[in-house]
Amino acid sequence: MRDRFLADSVVSLLAREPTARVAILAHNGHVQRTPVVWGTYLSAYPMGSYLAAALGDGYVAIGTTSTGERTSEMALDPSTEVGFRVVDAKLEAPQEGSFEAALQAAGLAGQLTLMPLRGAPPNVFTSLRAQSGYLTTDVTAAYDAIITLPRFTAQRDLGF
Repeated sequence: MRDRFLADSVVSLLAREPTARVAILAHNGHVQRTPVVWGTYLSAYPMGSYLAAALGDGYVAIGTTSTGERTSEMALDPSTEVGFRVVDAKLEAPQEGSFEAALQAAGLAGQLTLMPLRGAPPNVFTSLRAQSGYLTTDVTAAYDAIITLPRFTAQRDLGF
């Protein structure tokens, strides 16, 4: 429901201001065009799927990932205002078929990269990191490009 509301808000804004350009910073799972799937579990239809349907090629989804050894992760904690804490997590080696495994195989794992995907063949990559897990999706259908950072650092002063 939240993702649908967000998408409808953007579409409404663009209807009122048709020359406006909007940049949305959100988790990969919210901006991707394809349904959010963890393993085989369909979790949600993200904001990006609604925006892509409404805006067509006018919607550009850029995901982010890391090929480093650590990332930020959410640890459930009902004592916090938001229900979780942000913690530092160690990353395992990239899983087979993932975007990150392909970068590693190409010798690009230690570099900042911007990989355009629009027009790439389907099902080249079957997953993309999301925190310390993986979103299961056709990465080339879900995103127009992926920015890869060689290192992530967990933000320590968020207050949760």
